[in-house]
Amino acid sequence: MPSPFLNQDPELDTGTVNSSYQFGVEGLPICLGGSPHCLHLSHEAWAVRYNHSHISAFTMIVVAQSFKYNHTAVLDETLPRTLSLCPIPDVSGGVSQLEWTRCRSSGPRLLLEVKGKSRKYLVTDWSVHDFQTKFNHVNLRWHIGNHNIAADGNETIIWHDGGLSPPMPHLANTSQIQGHIWKLLAAGKPMFTFVGNMSLNLTNIANPFHISLHRNSSRYVIACIRKPYLLLIGIFKWDNNTGVVNCTNNCTFLSCINTTWWNNNWNESHSDLYILRARKETWLPVNLTRTWSESAGVTQIYKVMQNLVHRSRRMVGIVVSAVIGLVAIASTAAVAGLALHQSIQNAEFVQQWHEQSHLLWQQ
Repeated sequence: MPSPFLNQDPELDTGTVNSSYQFGVEGLPICLGGSPHCLHLSHEAWAVRYNHSHISAFTMIVVAQSFKYNHTAVLDETLPRTLSLCPIPDVSGGVSQLEWTRCRSSGPRLLLEVKGKSRKYLVTDWSVHDFQTKFNHVNLRWHIGNHNIAADGNETIIWHDGGLSPPMPHLANTSQIQGHIWKLLAAGKPMFTFVGNMSLNLTNIANPFHISLHRNSSRYVIACIRKPYLLLIGIFKWDNNTGVVNCTNNCTFLSCINTTWWNNNWNESHSDLYILRARKETWLPVNLTRTWSESAGVTQIYKVMQNLVHRSRRMVGIVVSAVIGLVAIASTAAVAGLALHQSIQNAEFVQQWHEQSHLLWQQ
C-alpha cells in the first residue's frame, strides 16, 4: 500500500448513534457505498511485467477492492500538468517490493455523476485504467475467487494504461485530489497477488496466445483515519437541496476498518460510509446558578472591586487571590477547549459538562 503508515496499533474507537442523527454538508458529500450520490465499489488491478520480450512476459498482477468506473464515458477535462504518464513498470525478478507512483493515464474516467441543487457534480479520476481487453477490444473480467487463471486464445491481450498508481478521485476541473480514501475500500477485502506469464505458443496454430497465472498471496490491511476525522457507517438519506444527511438505520462511528468488520457489517446494496470532521467550535449548554456575565473572569473582578470598597486593608491579598483564581478558570476552560478540539466527545460528556459547568464560578 502507498504511505502513510501507522507505526503503532491504531485506536479502534467505535460508537453507535440513534436513527435521528443528522449532519450537514456543503456540496457533494464524501461517501462510499450503494447510494446514488456515493462512490460505488468494484475491483481494480495493477500489472507489473518481468523480463519482457516479444514472445513471453512474466507478469505479476495485484487485485484489490476499489472504485467502480464508467469505462465508456467520454470526458472533456483539462489535463493535470503535475502528473506524468504512467508506463507499465518493468522490474527484475529479484525485486522484494513494488513502488507506488503518482502518475496518470491517457485520459480521465468517470466515477460518479450527481445532480445537485444548483449544479451537476462529476467525480473523475486520472489514475491508470488497469483493465484488459482482447485485441478486438472485448473486455475481460477478473474472477478473483479463482486461485488459477489459465487460457489459450487466438487473440492477444492488451493491458491499458498499466502502472502502480493509486486511484485519485476528485471533482471535475478542480485541483483537490482525494488520494487516500480508496484504502478504506481496499481494507474491506483481501489484496490478491497473481503471478505467471503471458506467452506466444507458435506450435498451437489455432490458439497461439497463452496466459497462465496463479494466486500466490493474499494480504490483509487495516485502514484508519485520524482525529478530528471519523467514519460514520450505516443507512443514510441525503437531501441535495438542503445538504442535510439523515441516519435512517444502523449508524455506527468508527476510526478503523478491516476485512473482519467488513464481512460482518457491510451490506452491499444499502450500506454507505461517510467521512466526517468534528467541528472546531461547538456551543454547549451550561447550567448557570448566578447572573450571567461576559465571562467568569469578569465576574471575579466585579466581586473583587466590591470587596475592595468594604475591605481596603485586604486589597493586596484579594487582588493576588483574584488573579490566581482567574488563571485557574482560564486554564480549566483552555483544557476543556483543547479536549473538545483534539477528540470527539459523546453525549455523556456534553451532559456532564452541562451539570458541572456552574462549578467554574466557584474556582
